[in-house]
Amino acid sequence: MFFEVEGITKTYGGLTANNNINLKIEQGSIAGLIGPNGAGKSTLFKIISGFIVPDRGSVRFKGKSLTRLSPHVICNCGIACTFQDVKNFPQLDVFETIQVGAYCRHTFKRQAASRAREVMIFLDLIDQKDQKIVKLNMLDRKKVALAAALATDPDLLLLDELFAGCTPTEVSSLLLTLKKINQELGITLFIIEHVLKVIMSTCQLVFVLDDGTVIESGTPEQICMSKKVISAYLGEDYDASQHQ
Repeated sequence: MFFEVEGITKTYGGLTANNNINLKIEQGSIAGLIGPNGAGKSTLFKIISGFIVPDRGSVRFKGKSLTRLSPHVICNCGIACTFQDVKNFPQLDVFETIQVGAYCRHTFKRQAASRAREVMIFLDLIDQKDQKIVKLNMLDRKKVALAAALATDPDLLLLDELFAGCTPTEVSSLLLTLKKINQELGITLFIIEHVLKVIMSTCQLVFVLDDGTVIESGTPEQICMSKKVISAYLGEDYDASQHQ
């Protein structure tokens, strides 16, 4: 199995953030993770990427256990992550920021610079390479964060609410970018998102988390019809046709 989470549990005092989570993702696919705020989605991503150590359970990637490894080791194994808050380096320019990501896999400056240029060309950022991050709009900042993650040469890319704060036009633009990354680079995507258009129009498989537990998994169509998901997250008035 390409990627597998088995029995992941994390508690904070009396609060269980993740409760015996099990999921599998196939290589080359796009999977989604949805659920109400506080369901434990970001905690799971931080466990996968090594920023939080689970109490129990395991994370396996391409046959190797990643449980309790540090973030930079996990990155070198081929997993990259973008987080909810776009925390680029405001005084660096676009090229320098993406080059920071490239250094995770490329020791020498020339190699890192070459990889940064490749990613900028792929994401149509080359004309902005000298722009300071602080001067970019929100969409371009998100693209730079995405580019820095891509510069690490991942096989699996975790995206935690990449679309938060985007306008409908920006959502459509980023959607095309994600599909390009998946289809042309073959990178597997695992997406946390509240913008349901992204999940319903992009993912082949969706996991639904509520109170730290996976309550449902399936195709977007199956998720939309699940009474448990409607009750816990979507609401009785949810209209799936709005997000096709």
